[in-house]
Amino acid sequence: MTTHMNRVVRTTRHIVTGLCTLLAATALHADVWDSATHGYADNDGVRIHYATVGEGPLIVMIHGFPDFWYSWRHQMEGLQDEYQVVAIDQRGYNPVSYTHLTLPTIYSV
Repeated sequence: MTTHMNRVVRTTRHIVTGLCTLLAATALHADVWDSATHGYADNDGVRIHYATVGEGPLIVMIHGFPDFWYSWRHQMEGLQDEYQVVAIDQRGYNPVSYTHLTLPTIYSV
């Protein structure tokens, strides 16, 4: 094989290995994404999205900037056997809806 062909084969192997790793990692975490029950809590016209798993005493997870509920997936996996874990999307993140409100309503004091 030529040097060029060797390089193409190596590059192809790296790409395939990377894709397989990505698919395996996605499969590991897909169960929390798929098994979570999703809903919305209404807060004075603002719909706050949440995802919940498990049963038992309640634990509420609140993400920071710039994440969303899925940031807590590993903790949710580990706690779901003994607790009800609820991870919310803060206002302005992911599918939280407040587009019907005007700026003075959102920022009123």
